[in-house]
Amino acid sequence: DEESGKVLYYKNKDMRMYPASTTKLMTALLFSQNMNKNSILRYSSNAKRQEPSKLNLPLESRMNGDNAMRAMLVFSANDIAYMIGENVSGSSERFASLMNEKAKELGMKNTHFANPNGLPDENHYTTAYDLSLLAREDYKNDWIMNDLGLKSTYVKTLSNRGYVLYTTNKLLGQDGCIAGKTGYTNEAGRCLVAYFKKGDKVLIGVILKDKDDDSLCKDMKKIISACS
Repeated sequence: DEESGKVLYYKNKDMRMYPASTTKLMTALLFSQNMNKNSILRYSSNAKRQEPSKLNLPLESRMNGDNAMRAMLVFSANDIAYMIGENVSGSSERFASLMNEKAKELGMKNTHFANPNGLPDENHYTTAYDLSLLAREDYKNDWIMNDLGLKSTYVKTLSNRGYVLYTTNKLLGQDGCIAGKTGYTNEAGRCLVAYFKKGDKVLIGVILKDKDDDSLCKDMKKIISACS
């Protein structure tokens, strides 16, 4: 329950698992607290080397914060998440330190971040419960929540190189789902942190390591329905 923080259902809520791109909920939070929509970000060779999904911008491209946030949260671009981390802190490593400081501040006791985008790393893990704490914090942020609720968007660099992007959250707009962030790697399986409006309540659902997209959607709907 978003308002009270009460856990309505759980299974293995404190089991450490790979979060994949649900990591970007933390990257977005730190980005919003350290930069703004008009901030200018530079795209480096390190960002370009990140694995897909990515925009694969030309080297030294520049993008403002508004476009970068939408590319990261709607399309889940790994290179843009890395770019954000570099531009906030100067390096991915320093950004990871900020992520871990914020995790500690939020009470995420079984979490450790190693990068801004959630690509596999044995030192990059969290739990379903810890992600629910992060999701509650993100809910307070209008910039983040607006972008998590977009089904599609158009983003561009400062040189007007443009991209039409579509959400990776297949549940958005269904059964009260107002926002969410997906994640997937072979190691992490299918992951989803989603927000549902149910009457006068907002419920947050977290699923890690589901087997495929269909199961992920069915399981999330089942959990939210049982808790509504």
